[in-house]
Amino acid sequence: MYKRIGGIFPKLVVAFLAVIIPLCALGIMMNRMGEESVRSEWVSSMSSRTMFYLNTLELENRHILDLLSENVYDSDLSHLSVLSDIMSEFEWAEAVKRVQAKLRTIRHSSIYVKSASAHILTLGRTINDTKGILGAIDEDYEAVKPKGQFDDSAVLSWHDRLFIRQAFPNGSPDPSFVLSVEINRSELQGTLRNMANYGQAGAALISLSGDWDVAFEESAEFASTSASEEGADADAVGGLREFLRKENPGEPSDSSGSMELNGTAMQTSCRYSGSLGAYLCLYVPQKQMFGQIAAYRSWFWVLSGASILIILLYSYGIYRMIHRPLRKMIHSFRRVEDGRLEPVVPPKGKDEFRYLYLHFNRMVDYLKTLIHDNYEQKLRAKQAQIKQLQSQINPHFLYNTYFILYRLSEFGDLESIGRFSRYLGEYFEFITRHKEDTIPMELEVRHTMTYLEIQNMRFFNRFAIEVAELHEDCRSVYVPKLVLQPIVENAFKYALEPRMAGGRLRVSFERTDDRILIEVEDNGERLTDEELESLDRKLKQSWEEEESTGMINVHRRLRLLCGEDSGVSVSRGKWGGLKVTLSIRVEDK
Repeated sequence: MYKRIGGIFPKLVVAFLAVIIPLCALGIMMNRMGEESVRSEWVSSMSSRTMFYLNTLELENRHILDLLSENVYDSDLSHLSVLSDIMSEFEWAEAVKRVQAKLRTIRHSSIYVKSASAHILTLGRTINDTKGILGAIDEDYEAVKPKGQFDDSAVLSWHDRLFIRQAFPNGSPDPSFVLSVEINRSELQGTLRNMANYGQAGAALISLSGDWDVAFEESAEFASTSASEEGADADAVGGLREFLRKENPGEPSDSSGSMELNGTAMQTSCRYSGSLGAYLCLYVPQKQMFGQIAAYRSWFWVLSGASILIILLYSYGIYRMIHRPLRKMIHSFRRVEDGRLEPVVPPKGKDEFRYLYLHFNRMVDYLKTLIHDNYEQKLRAKQAQIKQLQSQINPHFLYNTYFILYRLSEFGDLESIGRFSRYLGEYFEFITRHKEDTIPMELEVRHTMTYLEIQNMRFFNRFAIEVAELHEDCRSVYVPKLVLQPIVENAFKYALEPRMAGGRLRVSFERTDDRILIEVEDNGERLTDEELESLDRKLKQSWEEEESTGMINVHRRLRLLCGEDSGVSVSRGKWGGLKVTLSIRVEDK
């Protein structure tokens, strides 16, 4: 009786778990990759969106400043501020009308301009685009009154209103007149609304100095009173200011990350504008961004737990169904192992075990015959495979040599064509006269030298080729046919041919007690470590029933004809190229 721990049931459970656990791990990894991809896309989208709207606001700000700068040197304003005492009533009225028309042009030039005014301090009066000329300086002047030098580009805040001004002369604490525009706060909020159209998202424009801000939060749209909206906006602005203080303790710069707002985790993207002196921030609840992914993760764990439970139940059911007949079959196999070729009584049912039992009985009846037939078939298959592998080399060399002959004929070199034809004849003589699987080493080397002569003619002797002398005790040793020439051809194809000059090839021989070692080394420049490792893995793979040529062909024939300890190995040579070593176990013919 088998111990339960080594039985079928735990093996089934382990087998199923071995399948399901990698799938679960892959699912977790894919979920995390998806989350990171979604997060990256969201962050990139928020950053791009913030940059787009910030560029829009900066362009509008620059446009308004340019208009103010153009009109600050207006002749009518200069006359009104300096020469109003000597101007006639008609000239004075016409100048006022023209200034008011220009202020209307400024107001209509941008949706962000609510009103435009010219505060003429020397005259003590204000001209407004809609109200005309006032009897005194408008109280709005307190918002744009110069307090320092060269601060005209900043957005100014006064009584929760925003202004941009341009004074003349610029930088003077006591100017002649000041041009100002009031920013349309509702239009700014509309822009922020369009920017934060993510459902529960929000956006805010926050000054660096902290004295003004414009905010919009989608959830505040459904508040019952304006006070609640202001409270929601204040919470958002306060949270954003705290976030910016942490992210930018020094110089202002762009920031992105997560922050906590009213107990909700927010993904935030802020960009700083020097011309506005403010940050434009967009924030989106992370739950809104990744909520579905979190739900998928929870369902995935539920599915994983259910899968493990199903595996346990299914494995136990299979164990109950197959354990008894399988144990009986194992006992029958043990009897066969002991030499008792006795048939077993098949079960009464018509399931797969009955089919297995019947075939087991057939196996027992014909075991000796099958072993004998199988042995002979393997021998025939091995011999046929050897012939098939060897036949793959001849066409490979043939179409290469004819291509060389074609190139020589294009050059019209009749002498070289004659020499080449002689070498080609020697090659075919070698193929037709030597049909054995093994030949003397001297003939194999001579055939390789013929191939090298052909390649020298093809490349006009531009490569340095060194072939060591074959030792006397190696000349008559029988080796598999066509093992050296394909390796040399491989060196030409992948190492020497790509080089315009400086190619080197070395062939050396070494004889030990029971084998011949042949080294073919080149100085190719294109061999990478990955290619070398891939080639080494292919040489070490088990036998595969597929067509092969070149180095793999030689390796398989050496193992078939000379034994499993023969074959081809590769490494990086001292010249930096590929070094191929042929190890051939020597036996008497």
